[in-house]
Amino acid sequence: MSKRKSAKGTPQGGLRKRVGTPVRPPLAETARGSAHEHRQTDVALRESEAKFRKLHESMQDAFVSVDMQGRILECNSAYQEMLGYTADELRKRTYLDLTPKKWHAMESRIVQEQVLPQGYSGVYEKEYRRKDGTVFPVELRTFLIRDASEQPSTMWAIVRDVTARKETEAALERLNATLAREVEKRTAALCESERTAHAVVDGLTSHIAIVDAGGRILAVNARWREFAEENGGSFIAVGEGANYLAVCDGAARNNGCAAEEVAAGIRKVLKGKSPEFSTEYPCHSPTEQRWFIVRVTPFPGEGPRRALVSHENITTRVLAEQALIREHEFSERVIHTVRTIVLLLSPEGKIVRFNRHFEELSGWSFDEVQGRDWFDTFLPARDRGRIRKLFRRGLRGPRTHSNINPIVTKDGRELEIEWDGAPLKDADGRLVGLLCSGRDITERRRAEAALRDREERLRTILNTVTDAIITIDRRGRITGVNPATERMFGYSESEMVGQNVSLLMPSPYREEHDQYLENYERTGQAKIIGIGREVQAMRKDGSIFPIELAVSEVDHLHLFTGVIRDITERKRLEAEVLRIVEEERMRVAADLHDGICQELVGIQFVTNGLRQDLEKAGHPLAPRARRIEEAIGAAALRTRQTARGMNPVVADGSGLMHALRGLAERTRLRGVHCAFQCPVPVAIENQTTASELYRIAQEAVQNAVCHSHAKRITVRLSESGSEACLVVTDNGCGLPADVAGAPGMGLRVMRYRAGVIGGQFMIQSRKPTGTAIICRVPKKHL
Repeated sequence: MSKRKSAKGTPQGGLRKRVGTPVRPPLAETARGSAHEHRQTDVALRESEAKFRKLHESMQDAFVSVDMQGRILECNSAYQEMLGYTADELRKRTYLDLTPKKWHAMESRIVQEQVLPQGYSGVYEKEYRRKDGTVFPVELRTFLIRDASEQPSTMWAIVRDVTARKETEAALERLNATLAREVEKRTAALCESERTAHAVVDGLTSHIAIVDAGGRILAVNARWREFAEENGGSFIAVGEGANYLAVCDGAARNNGCAAEEVAAGIRKVLKGKSPEFSTEYPCHSPTEQRWFIVRVTPFPGEGPRRALVSHENITTRVLAEQALIREHEFSERVIHTVRTIVLLLSPEGKIVRFNRHFEELSGWSFDEVQGRDWFDTFLPARDRGRIRKLFRRGLRGPRTHSNINPIVTKDGRELEIEWDGAPLKDADGRLVGLLCSGRDITERRRAEAALRDREERLRTILNTVTDAIITIDRRGRITGVNPATERMFGYSESEMVGQNVSLLMPSPYREEHDQYLENYERTGQAKIIGIGREVQAMRKDGSIFPIELAVSEVDHLHLFTGVIRDITERKRLEAEVLRIVEEERMRVAADLHDGICQELVGIQFVTNGLRQDLEKAGHPLAPRARRIEEAIGAAALRTRQTARGMNPVVADGSGLMHALRGLAERTRLRGVHCAFQCPVPVAIENQTTASELYRIAQEAVQNAVCHSHAKRITVRLSESGSEACLVVTDNGCGLPADVAGAPGMGLRVMRYRAGVIGGQFMIQSRKPTGTAIICRVPKKHL
């Protein structure tokens, strides 16, 4: 028994513990130890995971992990904010979905050549694409995670937005280039000849003199000499040969310590006790007050010691500094006077400064809360976390606008404040904090509620107006109409809503409308928005009628609103007025040609006979009679030309062609190459249409010569199966991009004339220079 007991574990037993061989514990103890170790391991894992989660969320840099197929597994809030996606949206994507295609090959190469072999990559740059489509540069470093079997499992990446750094680098490159050019200029200037150098010194605005060791002035520049001639009582007002130290000593006895200080500085430089000397001093006169800065430096060169003395007029700088001080004081008064909150927070969110208006709103004085945490002091507890995130984002830039959050006043009231913010940096580019301006919109919010009540009344008014009002989205689909639209076009509301607005347009407006919306969506350039325009519309029965269209954009709703007025009756009256004007012009032209012109010719014949009689009699008034005869002839010619100009188009089918050919010939007399082209004869029987087309061509040629300074003009008249087309092209300087809304009288008149005859008027820019004026008239108006 003793032996068995000893064998079970008694140290004195026959089984001794071998050195280096562990004693195996009983099975139960082993199980208990294993369970205890598992629990400790689980606790450690949970603590590690919690620490990792906390670190993950607190990282300011963006963090993302993906599997080996590139699918996004996890990311922190900074990554989501950077790209504009939510975490759920990102988990449905791969990291290549967020990367422009041009970077895919590089990304794959880095994974294959760096991450997989060595477990991490170096820092590299590429681009990301945000949810809104904008592309921006980022800096990444990728790490590989392996599973228990040492197989690649996931990849982690730390991502940093380097947009600001890239902009800074570009700015530095531009600055370096500027500095390099400046250095080249300065180097070239230093290499000029001695004569040029003396001329430059003479031309400097500083007063420069060279003095020897004893203070005698050896040489001065032109500015010093001019000052010496114009002024007295100043220690600059001496010439060459004078002892400058003695002059300074005398000026010190008369005018104070400034001259004494200058003399002492010169002596130190001349004796080698100081490398240089400078000081500022005022120089007063009865008429003005000036300030100078004197600089004394050793003059380079062999031989006895000399010094270069320069007095520079710094009156402008001193006055600017004084103005800056006044401006600063003014700014301080403005900051404390404006009825807008001005607030400066440190990068840690501490209160650095605010103005008196905020003191009045909040009930707190600045001294009471200076240095406190802004969020804990002034924000409701429910909003602090959200506003801290906005604050951190604002520090990174860019400028933020119209963030609305409440503040809590000293007496517990909540005020709604609309904030704008921008990072504030010092002269060295270091972040000082976030500068915010705020407006109390508490009353405005109450007013908005009242505004909603008024909207209903406005809707009632819109339903009673006689003008048609149509609302469309950015795809051109009708989203709403008023009752006047139904009456004007003959469609019911249900027939129009959801349809493309081109339903209400005839050709060619129907074909051009969608292309116009697409161009506006892509370029942001509006041609008719905010501008009244006359176009044609089409009713349900197919009839076409003229309308006046005004389009406006509702930005925040991404909608366009068109106000349409039927101008059929107005157009009829305009055409009638134009017809009466043309008839009156033709009548006046006939009266001039057949009446006054004939009478002038008769008077000319009588004067001719009188002149001949006087010449035969040798009368001294014969030359005067000749001049009278010539003046009457010139008057008759001008009257005939005026009559022809008032009625340039002969009332037959070919009259327009002959009139345009004459217009081209008269233009060539002004030194401009002008050609008339008409491939086949175009017969226009309607006298009004022919006259208006001629007037349009005449105005276009006049604009090309006088305003575009064109040297080559082409007037082309052609006819197709459905219309006649007049085109005037030139090679001048062209018209501005926003010519559709140009207020010029000439363009407005041309549009008006084209509208009267039912034509379509267009203006096109030609590459690289020049303009094309186009007017198309349907066959039925010819």
